[in-house]
Amino acid sequence: MSLALQGSSRRAVEAMVGGSLAVAAGALVLRAKRAARCLSAATAAVEPPPESLTGYRAAVFSLRPSSFGHPAGEADARAMADARLVIVGEIHSIPPCVELQCRAALAMLASLEAGGRLHVVLEHLNFEQQPLLDAYAAGTLEMAALLEQYSLGTEGHDLAPYEPLLRLGRDHGALQLHAGFIPRSYAKIVMRESKEAAIEAARAQGYLAKGETLDGTEEHYSFFESLLTHRPLHAQPPLPPTDKFRRMFPAQLIKDAAMAHKVSRLLAPQGEGGADKALVVCGVGHSGYSHGVPERIERALPWLAGRSFRVWCLQAHESADLRGAEPVRELLTDAFGESAFAADASLVMRRLGYTPEQVACAGADAPNFQGVASPHTFAALQPGEAVVDLGSGLGVDSFIAAAAVGEAGRVTGVDIAASEVRHATARARERSLDGRVSFVVGDLERLPLPAASADAVISNGAFCLAPNKPKAFAEVWRVLRPGGRFAIATSVVLRPLEEGKWPLCMRMFSELSSLQPIATKAGFARVAIDTSDMAMAFELEAPEGEAPESWASSASKQRNQVHVGSAEFSHLQELDMNSICGRVVISGVKP
Repeated sequence: MSLALQGSSRRAVEAMVGGSLAVAAGALVLRAKRAARCLSAATAAVEPPPESLTGYRAAVFSLRPSSFGHPAGEADARAMADARLVIVGEIHSIPPCVELQCRAALAMLASLEAGGRLHVVLEHLNFEQQPLLDAYAAGTLEMAALLEQYSLGTEGHDLAPYEPLLRLGRDHGALQLHAGFIPRSYAKIVMRESKEAAIEAARAQGYLAKGETLDGTEEHYSFFESLLTHRPLHAQPPLPPTDKFRRMFPAQLIKDAAMAHKVSRLLAPQGEGGADKALVVCGVGHSGYSHGVPERIERALPWLAGRSFRVWCLQAHESADLRGAEPVRELLTDAFGESAFAADASLVMRRLGYTPEQVACAGADAPNFQGVASPHTFAALQPGEAVVDLGSGLGVDSFIAAAAVGEAGRVTGVDIAASEVRHATARARERSLDGRVSFVVGDLERLPLPAASADAVISNGAFCLAPNKPKAFAEVWRVLRPGGRFAIATSVVLRPLEEGKWPLCMRMFSELSSLQPIATKAGFARVAIDTSDMAMAFELEAPEGEAPESWASSASKQRNQVHVGSAEFSHLQELDMNSICGRVVISGVKP
């Protein structure tokens, strides 16, 4: 058995993990977390992670589903079997994850006291789909029919790989299957009306606890925001979250709260001394760092502290050597340290035309990259120049520009989002760029900058959202000095959009053929449009020497799919975005 916590040199990873690591067969690593506030005797001398971040401590271990509990991770397998609550934060629809879930369920069943039941609660089905599970467990609905009827709903998971787990509901009378998520329509109420309206509607159906307010901790929001932005949670110095997803946050919380309430209602009637157990299966986004479902269950049932167990699933190449503590620590550092999140983002930047030196300059800020291409090649920034970065976002391109213009130059970032300006300003200070790089709130069509004050204007991904493109180009002309130049990376539509439902952002894109006339009419000369790499949807190539499945998540490979996961625009997933949209860099000079 391999047991070890990360040492003090792994503090950033240690704070994130706060728990255990299990090794699965195939291309997975399963990371488990015990809720007990204790350390293994083998690791008691290791300084624990900050309580304020995770609230839990445990040990790192190895465990293969194919040899559950034996020989590696035997003690942890027993702890999982004996727990009242096991929460698996999984990678959806991956067979090794399902295999571990089945073995955990069987182990928990074997340790049930007389009269006890094992409740298996699944994220994949919403509460209104419970009759499907009941019919399958009763034998009146076969798997093929279950899949067919499930496909008519709105959840959209690949349910077929879960057949071995679902079959346990047929084969074992003490195992009961439960739909675990609130219907997606309630998250839409949060976004389209208010969280108060969603709470009222959900309480009326018994989906939420009476005291639920859908308020989340700042630590939980930070984790949630990092899932959307790939911001490294353990960057040094720390990177604060942006505020851009705070309105969306309650839509995540209502899912967490409803699942936690379901589990609480199943275990609460028997109380602390009861015989029933629960195995909860949800995505990592609903359980990571103990945020989401775990924290709400234990808030409702505090007596579960010390009697629950976490598993977090993590991709790893099947050839990874995970038999010893050091390889496990290295894997955790690669996966959850500062460099891991930056690695995926850096690959994206390289794919979009950034040089290795520019990627290195982005450094820990690379995961905050929000652009569509590289304007720097065409801007050709020189030492001592004054540069304006329009739509500067979280500051990545501004920091790269600052390196190009050197100590004698200056960069001003302009963004309409005050929260992003605050974030970028803080990062400039932490990078010791005060006085050289500054950020201001402003509109592309009404720039808060003096006329003829810039040698160059760059922009990356913001111009496509300017409502009045001619006015925005006129502002670029105004702030540039004679002889100044611009380089704007932007998304375009290749031809007018057909009738139908399109996201607002796509409806705001310029037609490719309109860009050059707009810039020329604004007064610019030598206007050119680079169309050499226009692909909107692409897969990143694995770095040399690494297997494709080992280096990046499917989310990274498909980063440019449009509105994936949004029911409103689900029809777009079947379209070839490269035939509809493109990425270009337009450049020119002010005579």
